[in-house]
Amino acid sequence: MATVGLYGIAFGLVDQDQKLITGTGKGLGTDGLYVVGRADLGGKTANITGLSGTPVKKYGFNRVQAVDIPQAEPSVALDINDLNFAIKQQIKGMINDQKGGYTDQGIQAHVAMLITTQTIDRLHYVYYGFGDGILSESGANL
Repeated sequence: MATVGLYGIAFGLVDQDQKLITGTGKGLGTDGLYVVGRADLGGKTANITGLSGTPVKKYGFNRVQAVDIPQAEPSVALDINDLNFAIKQQIKGMINDQKGGYTDQGIQAHVAMLITTQTIDRLHYVYYGFGDGILSESGANL
């Protein structure tokens, strides 16, 4: 099944029981969700890797005897044109210092994310859901 394009991205903060955190000041809005939209100028790419573990072959008597497949470790590289600054800080686990900035308190936010694409004929939606992940910003291209 071929997919095409990036149709949507949504974020939500989750607690230790993977329940959506709601309420202003705690979650990403009163309903707990933030949907990337026109105000963010949309998303450009969501490159997903590690959807399955890399097979490890076990050899014996000069041939493969077994194959172990470790647990998947998905990773997503997002490119969003102008993600809301406050939301970006929240999903990275940064704390508002009430002086106009955000600081790293070493607290990792647990984030649920839903990425939506479409089939190549654009008749059906395809969803990639991640229930509890850690988001980081490893670099910046200026």
